Amino acid sequence: MDKFTGKRRETWQSRTPVWPFMVVGTVTVVIICALISVFWSGAMMGDGTGAGRMVVIMNAFANVFVPAVIVGGAVGLFLNYIYFTPANKGALKWTGLLIVAGAVAAVPASLPKAITADRMGYAIRLKTSVTEAREAARRSEEDLQRRLFLLLRRNPFEASKLAREGGLEYAAKVINAHRALITSARQDYDKGQAEARAAMEKGIVGKRDREAVLLRMDEAAGPRKALMERIWTGHERIADLRQQELKALQDNRGSWRPTYQGASISSPALFNRIQQIENDIDAAIRDVEEAEAELRRFDAETEAGIDRVLEAAV
Repeated sequence: MDKFTGKRRETWQSRTPVWPFMVVGTVTVVIICALISVFWSGAMMGDGTGAGRMVVIMNAFANVFVPAVIVGGAVGLFLNYIYFTPANKGALKWTGLLIVAGAVAAVPASLPKAITADRMGYAIRLKTSVTEAREAARRSEEDLQRRLFLLLRRNPFEASKLAREGGLEYAAKVINAHRALITSARQDYDKGQAEARAAMEKGIVGKRDREAVLLRMDEAAGPRKALMERIWTGHERIADLRQQELKALQDNRGSWRPTYQGASISSPALFNRIQQIENDIDAAIRDVEEAEAELRRFDAETEAGIDRVLEAAV
């Protein structure tokens, strides 16, 4: 304050234009906010739904404006201390411009992060749904194969085991268990397919993508069940042939005996009968294996078509 005139003494800040300070301040804010948006700001995953996308948008908004407000406000406060107040100039609008500059600087990194997070979250949701659907679709087949393996891993149809006391009766129980497994697999199949379809329908948000996937599943349902029916029928044929073989051996117990390499059959009629049954069993097993291989190829083609739709969706 000038003691003679009573006026505020003119300072060097009042003689200096605003733009040098604003240029330095803006560059500082832009650099810091850009670095924060690249290296420190996080992104929340979406899930493809409207609510999930709003969460992603709000998170991206926070990534843009929170650092801008903090950094822009701090730089504005510093400029206010060293320049605006001594120059008797209002700092509010200039601080607002610094905040806007910081927000603009954060957008190029934060926006792609938000878009990527939304797509990645949806992709994870789709992957989870597809995994659940495929597990449900194959649950009965995998359970059948696992239980058959456990049932037959100690082959009860070897001649040495059949010749033991109670061997024929035990083999008959195994055959009945084999039939029961096939019956159970038939009953569980439709339930598993319905669960698979429901998982896809729930997991795919886009109406067009959902309809495309469900259409592929519905088109594949008929041919797939026909292949499964061929597998089940083949297993039933094997069980029936095993039953015939056991009856022939049981009815002619004195005409055969186990040997080191298998069995010795003294009756030509029994030998021919057993040989024919064994040939028929081998043929039934080959048919089951061919149907299983065809089912794997069919599933692979169906899944590839579904995967193409899902990849395009994300």
